Amino acid sequence: MPVQRPGGLSAEVLARVATTGGTVVDRSFPAHLVESPVARTGHAWSAAAFGPYRLVAGRAPAADGEIVIGGGDPALVGRPVDVTIDAGGGSYTVAGVTAAVWFEHAIFFTEATAARLCPDVNALVAYGPAHSVRRAASTGPARVLIGNARRAADPDPSGGRDQLSDAQAMAATSFILGGSLAVFVMIATFSFITEQRRRELALLRTVGATPRQVRRIVLTEAAIVGVAASAVGGAVGTLGVSSLNTWMVDHAARRAVTISAACGIRWPLTWAR
Repeated sequence: MPVQRPGGLSAEVLARVATTGGTVVDRSFPAHLVESPVARTGHAWSAAAFGPYRLVAGRAPAADGEIVIGGGDPALVGRPVDVTIDAGGGSYTVAGVTAAVWFEHAIFFTEATAARLCPDVNALVAYGPAHSVRRAASTGPARVLIGNARRAADPDPSGGRDQLSDAQAMAATSFILGGSLAVFVMIATFSFITEQRRRELALLRTVGATPRQVRRIVLTEAAIVGVAASAVGGAVGTLGVSSLNTWMVDHAARRAVTISAACGIRWPLTWAR
């Protein structure tokens, strides 16, 4: 038996909660780019403010025929694309694209277009006092999330714990491989250098240098080279870590963060900030 999708927040709840202060509605519905096999979720552009979305090209949708694609190719800006939706599809012009996020692939429409495509309001972000929002939402079936409980409104309530574990495992593996490589390369390199300097070391022994003094010379040279190389590597790493972090975020290897997203909700929800 197919599962029936529950209805959205009632008009009475929306109206009463709106009297407590500012509100922003979120409508979540399946949307599909004809040229892409990835399953996507449609939202009104106002919902982007409650998730880690940032425009990387273009602008927000301003007309009914414009959309913003989450994690899209910047080359799509200005181009028409076909979008299929349960309520009917059509051709839309890509006004902008956002950086990719780990929890969903979104398509953002204007408020009017989203309301036409999905009349039901899946979630409501309320800025009024918590007690007033609770009292207003009690007039209909709604779940109010306040404080840390807002995490349940996220498509991934874990807050990206799986992505964090993956990133930590990748970092640990890279560290072990890098450390092992560095150790063995240094051992092989100094063995080769020492072998090449056999005549020089033999001359030092001939003129009276003790084995301890020879070892001290080799170790001192190794320490000087190692400190200098470490300083250069640390400086380069410090300069490159920002670029690496940006690359990881843009490619969905995101660290765990608690996001303020009301996207992808499939049950009536009132969210008090």
